[in-house]
Amino acid sequence: MSAKSIFKNTAYMYTGEIISKIFQFIFIILLTRYLGAEGYGKISFAISLGWIIVMFSDAGINNIMMREMALNTKKIIHHTKHALSLKILFGAVITSAVVIVMYVAGISWERTIIVTIICISFVIDSISQLFRTALISIKHMEYEAVLKIVFNLSKLILISLIWFANTDIITVSAIYLASSVMTILLAITFFYRKIGKLSMAIDKKYSIWMLKESIPLLFGSLFGMLLINIDILMLTWLKGDYITGIYSAPSRLIITGFVLTEIMIASTYPYLVNYYHKKKKHLIRLCQIMTSLSLIAFMPIVLVGIMFAERILRFVFGNEFVAGSAVLSIFSLVLFIYHFVVLYNALFIIAYRVKLVSLIALSATIFNIFMNYFLILKYGHIGAAVATLLSYGFYAIAEYAIFSSIVIRIRFLSRIFRSAMALLLLIITAYFLQELHLFWIALIIVPLYAFFILLFRIISLQDIALLLHAAKLDNISNRIRQFSSKFGTE
Repeated sequence: MSAKSIFKNTAYMYTGEIISKIFQFIFIILLTRYLGAEGYGKISFAISLGWIIVMFSDAGINNIMMREMALNTKKIIHHTKHALSLKILFGAVITSAVVIVMYVAGISWERTIIVTIICISFVIDSISQLFRTALISIKHMEYEAVLKIVFNLSKLILISLIWFANTDIITVSAIYLASSVMTILLAITFFYRKIGKLSMAIDKKYSIWMLKESIPLLFGSLFGMLLINIDILMLTWLKGDYITGIYSAPSRLIITGFVLTEIMIASTYPYLVNYYHKKKKHLIRLCQIMTSLSLIAFMPIVLVGIMFAERILRFVFGNEFVAGSAVLSIFSLVLFIYHFVVLYNALFIIAYRVKLVSLIALSATIFNIFMNYFLILKYGHIGAAVATLLSYGFYAIAEYAIFSSIVIRIRFLSRIFRSAMALLLLIITAYFLQELHLFWIALIIVPLYAFFILLFRIISLQDIALLLHAAKLDNISNRIRQFSSKFGTE
């Protein structure tokens, strides 16, 4: 569990994520331009509903497996064969229930078919995640990177073919199902090669234990999924598919950036588990470094989202989606907050405080539903964005306060304040430069951004030295350590 190992695994995950997100980005552009705002609104509704429904088929099992497999890799096959049986059973029951409920409710056949296809796809993804968790637990992050790339590349290839075939929206929704099938087949292959033969078993005693552990996580995950998707469902209900499409395109564009934090936490999760049980000082240091890296990564996104939202939407999605510019600006701010939500979710699970995080998620979800209802009625899609920002802020503050009071305090305030100051100065500079061509703006802002990172010490010299050491650049690392010690810097 050396720094080199952490760096290598994180590098694999981020490399895969960057390549994968490039494919995802192009896929979203083609999808929105092909379907238009109303069609994309229908797909967004199905995806949001599908994510909520699939939580019941997962039942919190994946989160428990991540913890248990990281603690004892010798029991991976034992855990997998029992968890696999439960997930397949739950997935079949939940999918069948969705079809029946939508039929009885008199939902249009087109929407019913789209939602059913998306649900089946997400159930397959949930099962696939079980194998991927096993591979992450034995620290083979390169396989996770490959699987992410294959998933989004396959979607991109399929939407490209559909552009030429000129098919309907139901065929478009089948892209998700086809990509999920390809990904799970590859995940099973990797599991077989690196871990062992795949089998299934149902043991009553084990199943009861697993469900007892996972049910609180089910509610936590469900509330978290409601928090991120309820805006889409309520917009469709209150304002219709067209407004949902206008809102979904910019908001989901930013939400793809959420995965940067998720990958960072996932790639370091085995180390977080071990540090919590053995070296809490190392746990604090690792959390602080991850926070600094997230702040550094998200500052340019927030800057661009606030200052150039209209240009981005016109270029990426077309003139039809420019009305969502304010949504892009507001959601870019959520990136900062989301890091702390994901980090503390992981820490609560590691500390065996699952019920607490579920209660916090429930409170944030209820707050979000009320905020969405009143703000959407008055302000439409902009109100939905504001409700999301306020809800995540409430979620993060509650998690930080409770975890600090009952487990361990990790100090972030100084790093957040310095980052906010740097971002504010960058926004002011960009405001005065906004009439220039984007090339000249970037030419000025990029070196200024790097200068502010050093000036405000968003990441310390000791942190940089540690990262360089992990990258095997020991000579440079040692020089930075010497410089830091000589001048008494942090």
